[in-house]
Amino acid sequence: MEQTLRTTIASYDLTAVDYAEKTLKIDTGAQVAKFSSYLNPNALILDAGCGPGRDAKRFTDLGHNVVGIDLSTALLRIAQKQAPDADFLTMDLLHLYFPQAHFDGVWAMSSLMHLHKEELPRALFECHRVLKAGAPFYLSLKRGEGEGIEFDKRYGVEKYFAYYSDEDVRRLIAATSFETLAVSSTTIDTSYATNPWMDIYLRKK
Repeated sequence: MEQTLRTTIASYDLTAVDYAEKTLKIDTGAQVAKFSSYLNPNALILDAGCGPGRDAKRFTDLGHNVVGIDLSTALLRIAQKQAPDADFLTMDLLHLYFPQAHFDGVWAMSSLMHLHKEELPRALFECHRVLKAGAPFYLSLKRGEGEGIEFDKRYGVEKYFAYYSDEDVRRLIAATSFETLAVSSTTIDTSYATNPWMDIYLRKK
């Protein structure tokens, strides 16, 4: 495992309780509702980089079935308590150990930004592989430039972050077998946010 990834995982493990307390309060209702509009009832969703289980809980409350994956064991312990009706596994975003065409949807909020930019196409390929034909894929990325280890002053730890422009996203999607459903941006409207976000909704062709 690469050192930058180890650093990021260790930072989340160290600050898991604080991270959960802060992020469980963040309202993702609009994104969850939009993504759910592309799903059939009782869908099987992969929450890719589930963190403390905030969105897994929202999806199970809507009647969906959720498998959450993360590399922070401390966050996964919190997620299991937060969303007891979901299943959680320790798993890498670059190596999804699920059958082909297994899920009705993949949800990746605030997780793919921790991969090196050169690794993102592999993660997109893996998400595409495990999705059923016509199934939706949501991902959010931080808007900006560059990548690298940064000091996250909100928690007093270092993490790896990658930032993307609109052109970066268009180029990445064009190289996949996804079609774009919608792309929207959010502004920095809270003291917690550090950069604007891009909400990207795709569908497997």
